[in-house]
Amino acid sequence: MSPVKSFATVVLFIPHNSTSLYSLKTARHAMNNFRKNSPDITLLFLTSGNLDTYELLVDNMNDVYTYSNIRKMNTEPIITRLKQVPRRITNPCCVPILSGIDYKTYKYNQVVDYGGINYYRLHPRYLFPAGAIRIRVQEKRGILEVCFSRRSAQPHKTSEATECRTTTGPMSEVSLNITEACIGLEDVHQCPPLYISVQSRDARPSYQCTKDPDCRSSDDVLYTVSFTGITCGAGHFLTFSFTLILEAVLMTLSRTFYQN
Repeated sequence: MSPVKSFATVVLFIPHNSTSLYSLKTARHAMNNFRKNSPDITLLFLTSGNLDTYELLVDNMNDVYTYSNIRKMNTEPIITRLKQVPRRITNPCCVPILSGIDYKTYKYNQVVDYGGINYYRLHPRYLFPAGAIRIRVQEKRGILEVCFSRRSAQPHKTSEATECRTTTGPMSEVSLNITEACIGLEDVHQCPPLYISVQSRDARPSYQCTKDPDCRSSDDVLYTVSFTGITCGAGHFLTFSFTLILEAVLMTLSRTFYQN
């Protein structure tokens, strides 16, 4: 079982100019290509200009923030948004020279704040074509509530089409078996992602998380997320293309915002 890390990846653009409609459309085209090839990346904008300028560049205006004095700005809304971005579950073997299905089991070592919650997303590129996948969440210490959903990006007990289970004690686990997740669908974009939430449910941890290098505070709750059977057929190029596509997007945005 190979340990890997899971993080949310966010790119924050801080342009200082507004620009022409033509240039914005050019930037929109570049960013659409970026999102298509690297769907696990979240793009945010922080600007001192007009909010409406960025309507062509984002799918949700909640991803655009303004400031008048960047040194005195209130960063809380951005921090709140960053906490909402799900962590990525990916197969580290999905690189250009590999494709098909990798049947190894990979494990993410994770921590959640006491009383906190972590969100994850498994993009449909790793579910397509149809196959059999098993995902396990195992606690090391501390009770966890684990929820799965194909509809709610932040699944919890009362959200639509959500299944929640709770671990029962040290080293107990919650598992989910998915078979034919995209059956009957001809295109990966028709297949919904798998969303997962992991929430700390302890009244107060009875141990001090001080020796594990993943701990950020003594109240942190340790657990692992592991998976088997994630495909690479539709997702193998994502790791390779990220740097090149991001460079292209940055060049386009630089021309759009800094040369007008």
